[in-house]
Amino acid sequence: MRKFLNLFIPVLVAIFLLFSDYKFSYLDSLKKSIATLISPVYLGINLPSQLYSWINEQGT
Repeated sequence: MRKFLNLFIPVLVAIFLLFSDYKFSYLDSLKKSIATLISPVYLGINLPSQLYSWINEQGT
């Protein structure tokens, strides 16, 4: 029973957060902050792909 509750409670919290964000947009500022923090990581990860595409375009 305890293992079930250890799984069930976080699932309920996640569903509640998803619903509240969808209905009331409570988490918009948090999502914007996280997107701002993650954007340099995204750019760094995407850089090799962009560089590869640019090199291929220069070669043709």
